[in-house]
Amino acid sequence: TAVPDNYYSFDGWSDGTSTNPYVFTIQSDMTLSASFSTNMLTVTQADGGTITVSPTQDSYADGTEITLTAVPDDNYNFNGWLDNLAGEATTPYVFTIQSDMTVSANFSQFFTLDVYAQPEIGGTITLIPNQEQYQSGQTVVLGATPNTNQGYTFLNWEGDVNLEDQNSVFISITMDDNKVITAVFDNTYTLTTTIPNFGGTIIVAPEQESYA
Repeated sequence: TAVPDNYYSFDGWSDGTSTNPYVFTIQSDMTLSASFSTNMLTVTQADGGTITVSPTQDSYADGTEITLTAVPDDNYNFNGWLDNLAGEATTPYVFTIQSDMTVSANFSQFFTLDVYAQPEIGGTITLIPNQEQYQSGQTVVLGATPNTNQGYTFLNWEGDVNLEDQNSVFISITMDDNKVITAVFDNTYTLTTTIPNFGGTIIVAPEQESYA
């Protein structure tokens, strides 16, 4: 009877027989040896996340069930497995090992863009493209549309925008971090009074620089 150690599998006898226990009738001198093997699982950690292995062992016997879990870092997505598991995209991923394997994971970075109108009634903001997540380096175009029915005009952008773009109705940004951008709208008016000819004064109440 061949008894494999932990993490090893019995492969067969030197005479080509794989039965275990092996029962035979001896007729002459014999030399008999057993062949044992183990499987190595090489996990290559990748930027953007970690891979956990269960059970964690130096090697694995044939038929051992292994669970791999891909855990992305903040602002990263898991996109699938690589190497001997290329084409698989499930996590956790459960499989039975039968040979040496090398496994890695593909993670990709993303960022979020939060936009706000101030005040909310002042207007709307369009995003091209409009997505929940953006890939690192992706370009996004923002446009501000004031609510003219309520007397609002676009004033400026605030937040994660370039200074030279703050007063432009349409701006283009590159996603290299999570960003928060606010479009500021205004519905105040100025009052200019003139007296074409001398002979009197105009009194304004209340006297302000601008009026809502």
